Amino acid sequence: MRLAYENRILLISLCVGLPGAAIGILSTWHLPISLYPRILLTVAILATVAGAALFVRHSILHHILTLFSLIEALRCGDYRLRGRHTRGKEELSGLYLSLNGLAGRMQEERLATDEARRLLDAVLVNIDVAIMAFDQGQLLRLANPAALQLLGLSSAEALGRDAQTLRVAPLLQQDSALGVLDYDFPAASGTWRIDRDAHLEGSKCVQLLFIADLRAVLRAEELRAWKRMTRVLGHEVNNSLAPIASMSSSLQSLLLGADMREELRQDVDAGLTLIHNRSQHLRSFIRRYAEVARLPRPNGVLADLVSVLGGLPRLMDDAFLFLSVPPHPVQMFLDPDQMEQALINLLKNAREASPSASSPIRLICTEEKARCVIQIIDQGQGVANPVNLFVPFYSTKKHGSGIGLVLSRQIAEAHGGTLRLYNQPVSTGCIAELILPKPLFARDAALVDPHALGAVRVHAAD
Repeated sequence: MRLAYENRILLISLCVGLPGAAIGILSTWHLPISLYPRILLTVAILATVAGAALFVRHSILHHILTLFSLIEALRCGDYRLRGRHTRGKEELSGLYLSLNGLAGRMQEERLATDEARRLLDAVLVNIDVAIMAFDQGQLLRLANPAALQLLGLSSAEALGRDAQTLRVAPLLQQDSALGVLDYDFPAASGTWRIDRDAHLEGSKCVQLLFIADLRAVLRAEELRAWKRMTRVLGHEVNNSLAPIASMSSSLQSLLLGADMREELRQDVDAGLTLIHNRSQHLRSFIRRYAEVARLPRPNGVLADLVSVLGGLPRLMDDAFLFLSVPPHPVQMFLDPDQMEQALINLLKNAREASPSASSPIRLICTEEKARCVIQIIDQGQGVANPVNLFVPFYSTKKHGSGIGLVLSRQIAEAHGGTLRLYNQPVSTGCIAELILPKPLFARDAALVDPHALGAVRVHAAD
């Protein structure tokens, strides 16, 4: 049977010391002394050899175990341990110094790596670009908060799912055209800048998707253009309309005392009234358009979306409005006033598009895991030209200003949501779909007044 390493060390040490011990014992027995001292000297020699062998064994094992512990700590990633045998100039001290230096360097690299990882995590968390990483099986392995918001899932729900389930598989195909394109993600739709890259992680290929939301950039450019145009229109048109309105009023006053035929007086008075009214209408139109460019940022508060929707029938008492909303409070961060204004604009469009005043309008609110979807459905003729729906000044209505939809979309996107209009697939009518994300929501009865929600769940306006 093979001896253990420490026993072999002991045996070797004894073998090294036994020849000297034998010589010493033989010399002792040849000394002219009595038997008892000879025995004592023999025992002393044997004990010395055994003690020296045990000391050698202990010393070698101590250094071996110490070095093993240091190397094992390095292997396990613990770089805090250090060897104490660093005095002297022998090779063993040099070995301890080398291991201590290696541990110190690896500890510094670990700290630098941790700091770089924390910096990268902070960038991934706060960057507006959505980043997704898929392995060779197209399973999601990494997603930052911006990506999770597009998917409408939490990190635990998204990681490990395949690209087909997440509805991003077309973006991973090598023949797919990327760049700037319109795409519908599970929780958001719009115009995106999408780039794809691949890198090797060990021997495995990882595909990366970088998705930048261009809606804010495009809207900011639109807003700057609106502000410039509004400033020019407001300056030029108002400077012309003010004297026209004032002069028409003055001429009407002079007309009262003028000596002319009654028929001519009526014609002139009607013409001046028309000039005055149209100038006032144009000034009002410019003022309403300027409101789009001056729309403030939403004052987000924790509010119940169901309560906001429940107040709409009172504001639209001339429409047959039917609500279908969740039976529980839906807490969201939003600006109730702005959201109410956006919904009123959409409901007015639905009412004006309806074939008659008695045509019903349905408002359906559905709550999903990471978003709320509000659909306003009318029974009109539908959208004839969807391309120009959100073009300022464009309107298919006789007296429309083309501002309501632009303002509603601006409010929706300021809340991180989207607004789109499309025709019903199986019947006449249009659907205005407002999608709002839910970064924080709760169903806590203590946050809302349940008595105020009693008549909100299903409401039909008179």
